[in-house]
Amino acid sequence: IDEMRQAAKLLEGTEWARILKQVSGLGTAATRDSVIEALKHHGYLARSGKPIVPTQKGEALYDYLAAQ
Repeated sequence: IDEMRQAAKLLEGTEWARILKQVSGLGTAATRDSVIEALKHHGYLARSGKPIVPTQKGEALYDYLAAQ
């Protein structure tokens, strides 16, 4: 959730970073939890102790999107 709130740090120096800073990151406090739960439900994320990590399916999606 912290990463969603601080997403602008990953895009420093871009127009996207400026926009994300203005809107306080990805999603709202109300939607972040539901987004994470949906990604877990569909098999893209899993809990590994306390941290939430991408599954193999999640990493494959990331690789696909990064290549586009």
